[in-house]
Amino acid sequence: MEPKYPQVSVNYPASTTFEEFSSTVLEIEKLHYDGLTVADQSLRRNTYAWSAFAAHNTSNIWVGPAVTNPFSRNPGLTAASVATIDEISNGRAILGLGLGGHGVGPFGYDQTRSIGACKDTIIAVKKLLSGEKITMDAPEFKLHEALLEFTPIRRSIPLYIGGRGPLLLSLAGKFADGVFIGGGLLSKKGMAYAKDRISIGAESSNRSISDIDLRCFASLSIASDADVAFDGVSRHIATRVSHQANLEALQKGGVSRNEIEHVANLDLDSLTTKELRDEVPLSIIEQFVLCGTPEYCSERFHSLFESGITNFTVVARVNDDNGRSECLKLFSDQILSPYFS
Repeated sequence: MEPKYPQVSVNYPASTTFEEFSSTVLEIEKLHYDGLTVADQSLRRNTYAWSAFAAHNTSNIWVGPAVTNPFSRNPGLTAASVATIDEISNGRAILGLGLGGHGVGPFGYDQTRSIGACKDTIIAVKKLLSGEKITMDAPEFKLHEALLEFTPIRRSIPLYIGGRGPLLLSLAGKFADGVFIGGGLLSKKGMAYAKDRISIGAESSNRSISDIDLRCFASLSIASDADVAFDGVSRHIATRVSHQANLEALQKGGVSRNEIEHVANLDLDSLTTKELRDEVPLSIIEQFVLCGTPEYCSERFHSLFESGITNFTVVARVNDDNGRSECLKLFSDQILSPYFS
């Protein structure tokens, strides 16, 4: 039986003021969202500080960093940090891990072994949370007889992996409790590709993919005028396509190579936002974003839900009509509410 209600969490980019974040946290708790994660992005505001605030000021939603990475923090610190968030929230923490993306760029880490580094971090974090004393000598970190110096209130905190590449999705199937299926796969075809890759990892560990929380990642840009909604995300998406290391996911989702190459070769600095409307195909935008009027976004979301994509993680984008908080409220009130009425 297909779920009657969508499960939707919010991912918050740590690029706003704390005042805006704190007011949004209080709103999210009242709306139709089941979780809130804070992005770990390079030298922006700290994911654990903001996650701790969210943990202390909510009572129902799950909270935590997503996604952090295996490079910028020793996994011993990651384990201790997420266990602290779990204590503050009284058992509502989750930990999201990924390869880091632009979040580790300024530090110059060697990321050639990124999948292996992610795997080693998962193993280390799980062992430390379980109460084990560990020694590990990985190229990216070292732990010598490491043992958490306090007892976590839960010995197993849900671990999510975020990404879109085939190897990372298979790693998620092998180890993770949930997957934030990365931007660029917001379609039935894209999710089918992701599920195939996750299944490979799950089967290698005698697990069932049905036991893993699969959340399709979607940006939101909602406005009364569709062009305003499009203008709020077109430059961001074009930049992502231009700098994305792995474009296989976009093709698996149904975007043609010619469309991808066209966007990747744009001189974005020379184009106005209005000019980008003619240069960035809607077929690419819609692999990343629920974008348009509330009516159109509702129709598209309903179509995705009916196709079997039932769990989502959304990140609100700013446009000339709506800020992040307004976008999340519109999405909850006009798109999610009918499922709960």
